[in-house]
Amino acid sequence: MTLCEDLTRFLPSRGFRGSSPQPTAEHESDQTPVKLPLDVLQDIFEYLDGDSSALSNCALAGRPLLPIARSSLYRAITLSGDYIRTAELLSLTLKAEPTLGTLVKSLTISQYTLKHTSAPHLAMHSARLPFDRMSELRSLTLRRVRIQDGHDLASIVASLRGLETLTIHYCIGFGFGPPPTSASSENQDVKQFPALQELSIREGLWGYGHFAETLLSRYSAIFERLQVLDVTMHGTPAIVWVPAIRIAGEHVRSVSMDMVDRSSRQSAANLEPTLEAEISGYKSDHAYFLEYLLSCSSLQTLRLKYRPNMVWDETESAEFLEAICSVLERHPPPFPALEHLELGMVDRQGRMVGAAQAHLARLAKTLLDSHRYPHFRRLTLRVRQQYQQHDEPFAFWQELRDPITDKAEEIGKRWRQAFRAFAEAPSVELDVVVQTATS
Repeated sequence: MTLCEDLTRFLPSRGFRGSSPQPTAEHESDQTPVKLPLDVLQDIFEYLDGDSSALSNCALAGRPLLPIARSSLYRAITLSGDYIRTAELLSLTLKAEPTLGTLVKSLTISQYTLKHTSAPHLAMHSARLPFDRMSELRSLTLRRVRIQDGHDLASIVASLRGLETLTIHYCIGFGFGPPPTSASSENQDVKQFPALQELSIREGLWGYGHFAETLLSRYSAIFERLQVLDVTMHGTPAIVWVPAIRIAGEHVRSVSMDMVDRSSRQSAANLEPTLEAEISGYKSDHAYFLEYLLSCSSLQTLRLKYRPNMVWDETESAEFLEAICSVLERHPPPFPALEHLELGMVDRQGRMVGAAQAHLARLAKTLLDSHRYPHFRRLTLRVRQQYQQHDEPFAFWQELRDPITDKAEEIGKRWRQAFRAFAEAPSVELDVVVQTATS
């Protein structure tokens, strides 16, 4: 007897009348089914969560099991590979039975490997994806999906009124068109927009700049209750997301951000004139970003990945740690709830880039002061190895993909020694991880 068949014995008798032989009086006492309450059945189905085959069998086992099985089957949907045909079938199903759409809480689209760049992109087929029928969608994950237009994706996100978590990892796109010409959100009811709690955008090459621009200029209400902001896109300056941090303010609990040194070769034309003028009043882009991070008074976790200039003849800056120390030293402490600081640093042939001893001493003195930061418990260093690469007429730094074990151990010891004050502090952990370009 299967689990699904066995479960039917514990359901109320209605719906099964005449469906099974009646026990004889001789065996009635040991064959009378025990009626399980609904919450117990739901616990059983939670155990089967993710086993679509078992859940499908349960849905077919008996009418009383159908609603509970459907709830588990439709709660989290994953479309992968050539997902367009599957998306069309899903759309037809939800159109036929609209109530099923309200069961969908999580949607994951995982499409292609980098070898298949001819795959159709999200903008082209957004009409086939039944976003409009998933009114209770809480989490949307896009992984390795071609995104043709950041503006189009922003419009999709803004239409998902119940969305709380948005994850966009390792996506790629080609052709970034101009912003849409439709009316701005100032003329729209902000109550229709979702209130994101978590936003995570990691690595990839697509119109993320247009995506951020559209969200922040047309749908800024999306960020009002943001708690987790994780944007680690190579070459994308953190300053792009300052408006989101301004809006979310005290709701923010965790921030993960790439901190990019702007090359001296970059002109003011790379930024909007108003933003360039605003930043000019600060020592560096890092100082500008961290200044606005001060509004996040409830911050508990701060992860900053330092990306120094990659050009060989660029002067290495000390502004990254200088900006961090200057903010943490403020009175009163700006982040009294801070528990974990993670720094992504760079080691170039034995040189600890941007990690002057004076800054390390200031950092330790500030964070290890239990009166200022009573909840601080952990410092994590993620160190990336770089070596000099010559490609005439240029020379630049390249991250090592296949590290030599002995070198990694040597680098780890050197960085641990430099930050030894944290290792020696009671109730504080120091983690040093030597990474590769792909880790």
